[in-house]
Amino acid sequence: MRAKLKKFQRCFSRYKKRGLKGDVVIRFTVRANGTVRNVKIRKTTLKHKRVERCMVSVGKTLKFPGEVGRATTRVFYPFRFGN
Repeated sequence: MRAKLKKFQRCFSRYKKRGLKGDVVIRFTVRANGTVRNVKIRKTTLKHKRVERCMVSVGKTLKFPGEVGRATTRVFYPFRFGN
């Protein structure tokens, strides 16, 4: 996840000069093979559709190490921007 944090930050950085700030919680599911699906914005106080769509797009590129026998895991990841 840390490897992709800069990409999530870039989604926000082009709009920060306009006083944009808030919290976003992104939700996704990690399968046993490490692939990600069902990426969605779970909660937002940012209320900026372009930033949120960008974050969902970045979330869809996430890949985690696969593990045989691992259960599908739902992840909620919080971001705080401009605070």
